[in-house]
Parts: sequence; structure tokens; C-alpha cells
Amino acid sequence: MTNNKLGIIARQEISYDLFEGIMVTALEGGSNYWYMLDLNDMGVPKEKYAGEPLSVKVAKMIWYDRINLRVMDAEEEDVLLGEVNLTTIKTAFEIICSQYPEIYLNLIQKNYDANDADVFFQIATMGDITFG
Repeated sequence: MTNNKLGIIARQEISYDLFEGIMVTALEGGSNYWYMLDLNDMGVPKEKYAGEPLSVKVAKMIWYDRINLRVMDAEEEDVLLGEVNLTTIKTAFEIICSQYPEIYLNLIQKNYDANDADVFFQIATMGDITFG
């Protein structure tokens, strides 16, 4: 007898607070070795989120201002790795749900670590896990 599996698709609402926590963890810890952010010409006044840490500003600009965040390679600053926006975020959750269910559960149950957040940010940026 083989080990058969049944795949299901579930509807999961993602709150801003969950997204912000994952992004802050990724930007400040899990992913900071491979990326640089291109914060030029995003169309959001710099003072809009004054007083907030950069990682929180980035999360708010993506979520509320619907920016396309350009993510560059940390070693080759002129190499664009990808863009993060609400569409790539939704796609990242879907990919993680289907391909990395343990990480998906960690994320939605707010039981994630820097590695889980890094997986999320890499998939949101590049569509796949490229680094580490």
C-alpha cells in the first residue's frame, strides 16, 4: 500500500498585522544577507510614516500604498532580483501553502522564525527559494 496524500485548497485571510510581522522578521533578520531595497521613486512621501522603523514603513507602503518594492541583489547592487507587491505576497502565501505546508502553518499561526520569514520574502521577491 502506498502513502497517498490528499491535497486541499483552503481560504485563509491574511491580516496586515501578520504580514507586517513576517516582513519585519524577514527584513531585519532572516533575509538581510541577500537583499538591498530600492527605495527611490516609490511615490510615497518620506514623511508619511515618519518615526516608524524602515521595515514597518516598507510593510505599510506595500500594504496600504500598494507600491512595487524593487529588491536588489546585496552583492551586485544593479541586479534586480524582483519586485514585492500585494500580488506577489498573495502568490507567495499560495506557493508556501502548497509546497511548504509546515512553514505555511508556522506563518499563519504566528509561530514563525527568521528562516520561515526568509522563505516567504524570497518567494514573494523571486518566486522561489534562491538563497540558503
